[in-house]
Amino acid sequence: MNKRLILFVALMSLSVIAGQSYGVPIQWEVSSGGNGHYFEYVDAPLTFWEAQSWAQSNYWEGWQGYLASFHSAEEYAFVMAMVPTNSRTMYGLYQPSGSSEPAGGWVWVSGESVEWTNWWPGEPNNSSNQEWIAMTGTFGTGHLWNDMPNWASAFVVEYGDPGVIPMEQSSWGDIKSIYR
Repeated sequence: MNKRLILFVALMSLSVIAGQSYGVPIQWEVSSGGNGHYFEYVDAPLTFWEAQSWAQSNYWEGWQGYLASFHSAEEYAFVMAMVPTNSRTMYGLYQPSGSSEPAGGWVWVSGESVEWTNWWPGEPNNSSNQEWIAMTGTFGTGHLWNDMPNWASAFVVEYGDPGVIPMEQSSWGDIKSIYR
């Protein structure tokens, strides 16, 4: 059997077992209207905090990962282009214990404010009294959000620091101005 084929099959098997993504993180480039952050779709059935822990244990281009946050329809569309339509995919939006139900207190794990949402009509609804994470799923089209219990089949990791311009996108003038 071809050695390359054996290597490919072995690597694919390891990626499935380890819950790896379908490839390297993809950058939403500033030149395309993006924030310069990288996003990675990871196909792995984990709880919310397991996924956040996995994200934080990974780095890309010097950035530590965290479950993704979304701040515009454009950013969300960019990221959802890499997410299969029927995937139960979570990201970093959750409702801390003690929040007013069903729509109160939602926060991003990154600490950023929730300024934009994409809820399915009638959501969040806390229908099982245990729904505190947001995700897309098989309940509709367009990757609309639903509040769900603590589990998903996949998640999206974001690499980038909120409010910080990655070094490769800074100009020499920007760097010099920091040290004046």
